[in-house]
Amino acid sequence: MVKRHGNLYGRLCSWDNLLLAHQRAARHKKKYTEVMQFEDNLEENLKELQNELITCTYHTGEYRQKIIYEPKERTIYILHYKHRVAQWALMNIVEPIIEKMFIKDTYSCIKNRGMHKASLRTTQFVNSCKYCLKMDIRKFYPSVDQDILYSLVERKFKDKKLLYLFKDIIYSYPGGKNMPIGNLASQILGNYYMDRLDKFVKEVLKCKCYVRYCDDFCLFSNDKEELKNFKYRITDFLDKELKLTLSKCDIFPVSRGVDFMGYRHFRGYNLIRKSTAKRVKRQLPTIYKKGLSGELSVGRFRSTVDSILGWIDWADSYNFIKSTKILQYRSEVMAKFSEIATENDKNLRKLEGNSVKIEDWLDKPIKITGYRIEPSKFNDNKGRPKNRIGFEFYSEGTPHVIFTSSGNLIYLIQKYYTKEGLECKIVKRNGQLCLE
Repeated sequence: MVKRHGNLYGRLCSWDNLLLAHQRAARHKKKYTEVMQFEDNLEENLKELQNELITCTYHTGEYRQKIIYEPKERTIYILHYKHRVAQWALMNIVEPIIEKMFIKDTYSCIKNRGMHKASLRTTQFVNSCKYCLKMDIRKFYPSVDQDILYSLVERKFKDKKLLYLFKDIIYSYPGGKNMPIGNLASQILGNYYMDRLDKFVKEVLKCKCYVRYCDDFCLFSNDKEELKNFKYRITDFLDKELKLTLSKCDIFPVSRGVDFMGYRHFRGYNLIRKSTAKRVKRQLPTIYKKGLSGELSVGRFRSTVDSILGWIDWADSYNFIKSTKILQYRSEVMAKFSEIATENDKNLRKLEGNSVKIEDWLDKPIKITGYRIEPSKFNDNKGRPKNRIGFEFYSEGTPHVIFTSSGNLIYLIQKYYTKEGLECKIVKRNGQLCLE
């Protein structure tokens, strides 16, 4: 018997929850025009939204559409900022409840999981099983049946006002099918929709070696006939229970390599997906030339190259790094930048304040009023040259200076710093230093 939850709507409409929803919706979007307009009359706008929610007169607005082509053609649906705040308010309350239902081997849009953990789990199964059944849903989000999804929500929640809001969001796109890509709610509800498949595979088929990321999933076994049986039963289940069809369905020995989460998984080692490797090899020389010429800013060059290095760090990539000369390119461009920085030192004002440890200032409000980037004496664990940032900040009128080699902080401070300074908190998430 599924436990149904009620008495949640009051918490959803509370001022604290709506303010938190705004803060989360606005994260990294403070410079967007509609966000700035919303914040210009923040209290009034939140009170208006709160009143609409309390009186059940709120309705999801119309979508704007945008087509993207990476990695393949998709239609993204965009709502006005007010409606994104409303969805954050809903998800703040229901996401912790829904997440508790998920099995441990589903990895999409769940805190402390993600693509790399799904890849690591796949590696475990590749090392212990002989065969893989790889399946992929055809156009998953546009194919979600809204009636089925709403019936699943009704099974979990009994608060009538909460169900009104769920219904308004689920049926906000006409036609009976589609969970618009771009909605925050679509990410969580998509996982909830596919949770029925997870439970079927684990509890009915009794498959122990199973991993899913959104609409891509793999089953592993030492018995090829068992996987054939799974294939037919899953296909039938998807058709009858979720009204979904498959675009890919393949049974093969793991010795061929399991292409999943952007990596090809073999016994004992992983490689980058071929299409990714080809794209990087094609684009990297252009990025290098633009970095040397100054056409690409140093910050943009570094973030682009470091994102590639961060991706390939999860694979056995020695030969790839060597053949692409990515470390050589990075070193040359950053050395050029260091020379320029040294030459211009006399034009940069000194940072003020006593040097303090970053650990002592985590989760505390500060205002960054200046920064400098300089080459560090040290290399990272891959032998790559590192840079460090020194930034000046004030707290209660007193200046302090912190030095750190955190690539994430170097990128974020450069991105969000303005002439007026940068008010923020330094926080630690999943082992990385971030700004909030």
